[in-house]
Amino acid sequence: MTSHFKFTKKDRLLHHEQFQNVFQNPQRVGHSYLTILFIKNNLLNPRLGLVTAKKQFKKAVTRNFLKRTLKELFRNRKKELPSIDIIMIPKKGLDVLSRNDLTKLMDTQWERLVKKTAAV
Repeated sequence: MTSHFKFTKKDRLLHHEQFQNVFQNPQRVGHSYLTILFIKNNLLNPRLGLVTAKKQFKKAVTRNFLKRTLKELFRNRKKELPSIDIIMIPKKGLDVLSRNDLTKLMDTQWERLVKKTAAV
């Protein structure tokens, strides 16, 4: 398997400071089911952080499913993304979308994200 299809530690936001850096002055791409915050980074690759609130998704099974699915969609698209740090915040309703609908939603959001980073 080639390395650009893996989801390694260098592809994740791991520390509190990294998350805070994105939260301080982010650009946003939004949808009623998902908010994506991002900033440019000085690395050669995009990195992903996920924030799934217990308040939005009561069951750990649901939170974990969403995290796994969003990580997978990021992993498949990361080669096309610029060097940015991304935080995804799922909202109520995202968990009831089918896998196909979620993939379509994310395809649209990735395109919007790429356009917005190119404009900056």
